[in-house]
Formats: sequence, structure tokens, C-alpha cells
Amino acid sequence: MSFLNNPDQALAEAQKAQNVIAECNYLLAQGLKTMAATLDLQPWFWEPAVNEVPQDDLFPLTIRPVGFLTGTGYLPLSDSRHIFATRNPLAVSPRVGDAILVAHAVFNLALEDLDMEELEDLEAVFRLKPGPALLRVHLYKVSQAAPDYATLEDLWNDTADYGEEPGWDQSGTEAMRVWRGDFDLAEFLCDPKVLAEAVKGRLAEEIPASVL
Repeated sequence: MSFLNNPDQALAEAQKAQNVIAECNYLLAQGLKTMAATLDLQPWFWEPAVNEVPQDDLFPLTIRPVGFLTGTGYLPLSDSRHIFATRNPLAVSPRVGDAILVAHAVFNLALEDLDMEELEDLEAVFRLKPGPALLRVHLYKVSQAAPDYATLEDLWNDTADYGEEPGWDQSGTEAMRVWRGDFDLAEFLCDPKVLAEAVKGRLAEEIPASVL
């Protein structure tokens, strides 16, 4: 339903929607905090997944409006990545067992069908149909010594584009492998500990020899 020809009703609906979005954002932040605590990970940073954001607007799991005035800039947490690590990736060299976790929250998978021009178009964004919502998790784990990398961040930067398929990925750098899992976002918001325990198993297990 479009309210373009009825600004008063559009504003009233926007006020209702703002409250719902704020509640979803709060549940997401709280769920991610619970997951990080369960996995003994420290928050590193977050970023909108589909648009740039000024560096000083990055935040460690607090609710804060950010983004440019583009279509998806108004909805920064609706498609966002939240990054955690076992240790400060900027300050430590990688060691076997170190891990970086990327939790990608997608409120509506239909966003991923839009091209970059459409993502910057408010009209394209507000005409999106409802679709599935998920939390896509990538777990990057150091599998062997990496003396050529000064920091854990450097190693992760060389590995971050891998993990297109669920499960452990054989691709990536020799010293870091990635595991991917897709989870229902609503189920995560209801009980984040269930997902956290599933990821905890991957964090604790030995990386399968078939992908080393």
C-alpha cells in the first residue's frame, strides 16, 4: 500500500513504523551482545552492508542513526554487518585459534536483488515486497601460523571475500579458513543463545582436514 498521495497518513504510519524498527534494532543489538558473550568475543565494529558510512559513525553494538540520505541510508541496520573477534585484530598478530565473526543481518532478502543504483533510490527501496529475513554468519578462523601478516586484521582482509557456500570453505588464505551458516533472523531475535551455541561448536571444533 502506498501513501504518497496521503502525506498525513504516511506520516502517521511512519511514526508507527519507526517504533517497530527501533524495537527490531534493539532486539538485534541485544541478541548480538548475547551471542558475543556466549562465544567470548569482543565487538570490533559494525557497518551498513549496502552503503558507505563515515568512520566516526561506526559503533560497537549501540543504537545510533547513521548513513547517507540514500534509499538504504535511511535503513542502516536493515542490512548490516556486525564484526567480532577473539582479540583486537588491529593490535595483535594472528595465532592459531584466533577468530573473527561477521554477523550479517538482513531484514529483507529482497534488498539483495537490487543493484547499486536501486539501493540509492528511495522509491525502489520503499516498493520492496516483504521477503525472508536471515542472519548470515561467517566465522573466520586462523588454521596455521601466519608470520607474513603483521596483524589479525591483515590476514582477515585477505580472506574476507570467501565463504560463499554454507559450511567450511576450502578456499581462502592458507592460514585462515571460513565457515558460513544462514539462520532465520526471527528465531535469532527470539532466542539468540540457540544460534550462539551452534556457532560455538564451529568455533571449538578442529577445522576439517578436507578444507585445510
